[in-house]
Amino acid sequence: MDAGAYALLMENHRERRLTVGTHGEMRFPPGVYVYAGAAKTGLAARIEKHLDPGPKPRNAIDHVVPKLDFTYPVVYPTTKGEGLACKLADRIAKLPDALPVLGVGVGECACLSHLYGFLDASPDPIREALEAWRL
Repeated sequence: MDAGAYALLMENHRERRLTVGTHGEMRFPPGVYVYAGAAKTGLAARIEKHLDPGPKPRNAIDHVVPKLDFTYPVVYPTTKGEGLACKLADRIAKLPDALPVLGVGVGECACLSHLYGFLDASPDPIREALEAWRL
């Protein structure tokens, strides 16, 4: 499993204000958050880096993941090439009650966001939907 897309399903049990890289301070109400990403190589290492970014987070999402209560990765191994994170973000955006966290994860694309919140939601139906998908 060296290439593919991934979704990070994160639970947030309380109201938080987090500084998210160049986006500044952002509000994260309780709920479930899902981030869509991809890696051309080093997929497992990329996910690990999000979970433990060390003292210098590289991406905006690296400021968020370690501060929430629980993160569950869903991996889509593939060799299909470009656009996987955007394709996954588009699917996440179409889930019921998905709210974009504007601009997060979109440094190199035209997507509205790669991070979506589901306020006061249970993680189970979202996780089940993510696990059922194939890219």
